Amino acid sequence: MSQKKLSAVIYGVLLALCLLALGYLWGFNQASTDVTVTIMPSENERRAAVVRSQIPVEQGALTNVIDLNTADQQALETLPGIGPALAERILAYRDEIGAFSAKEQLLNVEGIGQKRFEDIAPWITIGGTP
Repeated sequence: MSQKKLSAVIYGVLLALCLLALGYLWGFNQASTDVTVTIMPSENERRAAVVRSQIPVEQGALTNVIDLNTADQQALETLPGIGPALAERILAYRDEIGAFSAKEQLLNVEGIGQKRFEDIAPWITIGGTP
């Protein structure tokens, strides 16, 4: 092979390698469209989902709801969004007022706002009254 042909082959190979390298580097600078975001539910959300799935529904009405005046801490903690600290505050408030006369009194407990109240309202009762 002549010197001229050998030089042309070497330059061709070098050019191909440069193009491959540029293509490789250019690919790393492109934004990826394959983005996966996984949001893990909190412990209370997982516990509430399990509790909801275990509560039987008869003819469209909820059964096994929790009476706020007789529930203990463990029963309160089965409510969606209610953990140990909030259950303790509910019990302390119940002791302070003597007994609940309306579900809406839960809004007076620190940590229970309108949204949380709406989430648990279907699952609670006062003396068997929905």
